Amino acid sequence: MKLSDFYFVGIQEFFQDDLSDLREMLGWPEVENRWPNKNRYPGYHAYVNNVLADNNLVAQLADLNREDIELYETALKLREQRKEGTRMLSVMH
Repeated sequence: MKLSDFYFVGIQEFFQDDLSDLREMLGWPEVENRWPNKNRYPGYHAYVNNVLADNNLVAQLADLNREDIELYETALKLREQRKEGTRMLSVMH
């Protein structure tokens, strides 16, 4: 299956916004995110910044995860198309 075969594809980085869109699309009542995804590991952000600063490692990871990155980029494009459609509907109403 392709991502475009699905009625809705959300992106974790936009969880709250995408959840709101899905709620609207499905006619759900207002929902609350009770379990925000937060890393509580001390030093996590510093560790991530160190990893991301290593261009060689990042290139190797990107190469190993090429198919996953392509899937993610497709999901981002689908999300943008959905958001553009939502904006068009808002302007029309």
